Amino acid sequence: MGDLRLALRLVRGGRRTEAVRLTVLAVGVALAVLGVLVGTTVPRVSADAASAAAARTRVVAGPGAPTTSELRVLVSDDRLGRRPWTHAVVTGTRDDAPLPPGLVRWPRPGETIVSPALSRALLEHPDVSVPGVVPEHIGAAGLTGPDELVSWTVLPAGSPPLPAEPVIAFGGPVVTSSTPARVRATEITVLVVCPAALLLALGVRACAGARVARTRALVLAGMSPRRCARVFGWEMAAVAVVGACAGVAAARVVHPWLGSCGLLGRRWFPEQGAVPVLLEVLLTVTVALVVLVVARRTMRSQAGGTRQHRLPSPRVALLGYVLGVPAAACLAWLCVRLASHPGDQGAPDSAVVASMVASCTAALAVVVAAPHAVHTVTTWLADRLAARATRPDVRLGLRGAGWHAHATGRCAALAAVLVMTSAYGTGLLVALDRDAHGPSAGIEVDLSTTTAAQRDALAGLGLSVATVERTGADASDGPWTGLDAGWVTFAVSDETAAAVTSRIHRLLPELVLRAGADDADLVAYADEQTGVVRAGLAVGTGLVSAALVVCLLEVWWSRRRTTAALGAIGTPRRAMRVVAVTQMAAPVLVTTAVGVGVGVLGGWTAVAYAGTADMLDPAVVGAAVLPAVAAIALVAAVAWVAGGRPAPPGSLADL
Repeated sequence: MGDLRLALRLVRGGRRTEAVRLTVLAVGVALAVLGVLVGTTVPRVSADAASAAAARTRVVAGPGAPTTSELRVLVSDDRLGRRPWTHAVVTGTRDDAPLPPGLVRWPRPGETIVSPALSRALLEHPDVSVPGVVPEHIGAAGLTGPDELVSWTVLPAGSPPLPAEPVIAFGGPVVTSSTPARVRATEITVLVVCPAALLLALGVRACAGARVARTRALVLAGMSPRRCARVFGWEMAAVAVVGACAGVAAARVVHPWLGSCGLLGRRWFPEQGAVPVLLEVLLTVTVALVVLVVARRTMRSQAGGTRQHRLPSPRVALLGYVLGVPAAACLAWLCVRLASHPGDQGAPDSAVVASMVASCTAALAVVVAAPHAVHTVTTWLADRLAARATRPDVRLGLRGAGWHAHATGRCAALAAVLVMTSAYGTGLLVALDRDAHGPSAGIEVDLSTTTAAQRDALAGLGLSVATVERTGADASDGPWTGLDAGWVTFAVSDETAAAVTSRIHRLLPELVLRAGADDADLVAYADEQTGVVRAGLAVGTGLVSAALVVCLLEVWWSRRRTTAALGAIGTPRRAMRVVAVTQMAAPVLVTTAVGVGVGVLGGWTAVAYAGTADMLDPAVVGAAVLPAVAAIALVAAVAWVAGGRPAPPGSLADL
């Protein structure tokens, strides 16, 4: 407890510089906690949506089982544009009939109750008619989300009972997610947890840099380096707890807003995906422990040591080059092979796994080799400019970038990882959308549930038959209207599917239709994966950007002695700004160029999973170039401001 009290006194009595860095750490912890909670929202929302879908599942009486229920329900999978529409028709709605979630009472015969989203969508599609829409809407308890299209239509009085078993209740087992838990855990770890841990580590490192002199003073006063590390750890842990609590509070405020605006590609009700209190407590404790351990390790290595400049190790960089060059070559080879593949077959699973492994390996290689690459390239450029005796301010900036390659290399590596993540994630989103939401597969009818009169009525609508699947003894070459088994699919577009299904429902309300994609499980998997990847990309990009800002601040603070020295010898302010911009922007320009190339190759291989014909999607190029330009502009702007500001008093004392 003595170490904790000393840490709290040091926090309260710190200088302005230390207070600023503690504020940066607290904000970084809050962003990390907020990012983790937001990044894991989609799986929780999907679980609550699955529970809502299970709650309206029909429980029917067994064949021959005695029951007094006359309620019968048939559900068709229709489409309105490219959106699925759950269309239910009902008969036998007596006063004692069971009610599904979201309904207070059954509509009267000939009426329809719809979800709020379907009510808005019908206003945009006047060609789609639904009989007797009542002003009331289905409640949130009966919907998987605010954008779901659902309708319950009670057939007019006198209609024959539907050909289905009587419904005695609503509610069934929850269907688990189609995405394996291991896949979701890997995605969340790579896209959310790793950037959050990186942000925490950089925040602790920035605080440690301001406490080196104080720690050495404590060591000279007789405190052991190990106790100095403990005190610093408690200091950082206390700040981390404050930041984590702020992040939890911000997540509670942001969660309903994100659900209403659909920023993560999915909308939800405020009560869906709420974070359990136990998870908030565990996350706060975990973040505090991680910061405590990192802070102790960081300060233990600095306490009692002497300031010594170190250049990037060629041996460490060699590991990055050995990993990165083959990974980039593998991505280029995959792009060439897939782009030249005949037809429009999707890339095999082995190629997709290879592209993921190569992209992750390339990102790791950039992080490992960036300091040495920055030192080598900037030093070589400075030597070339020195030979020509031009632009001494640019040469000085390049020398500074090479001399401080550890700090500038971290900034450059983060910018490159940001670019690569954006490009590959965009390619993955494009592939998921193409794979699951392609052109409409038409309207499918199970012929085993139809009568000859119903088939003749369907044929009388004049619809174009796309395919006929014949099964059993009726697998002959005769017309499909004479088949008692099999399936017939009518060719319709996304724009006309809803109008055609409404015509069929008016003519044959007892007929079950299936419109849209061939594989409903694939659509559900793609929708969930799109939400997880989009949320992870948004959160991961934000956290990496925050880490980049922390790195920039650390470089800014470390340049104060350089700024003071340049000002002491009478360097003009414009030249000082050019030196700062060159020192900080040149490394980012070098690594983002590599990141754009590797990211585009990886994104194109991801797009090829849905088809190789149009795998060279320009959206991937835009997703790589835009973050690169934004990172360079941000670094240059910060450097321009930092280079023009006068150094604080006493900055020359440490030279």
